Amino acid sequence: MDREIFEKLVEEGIDLIPKKFLDKL
Repeated sequence: MDREIFEKLVEEGIDLIPKKFLDKL
């Protein structure tokens, strides 16, 4: 997943992505 897409999801208030996955980014 692109970081831009992730940031957009965060703006939408979606927090379903595990922190472990974010660490891989």
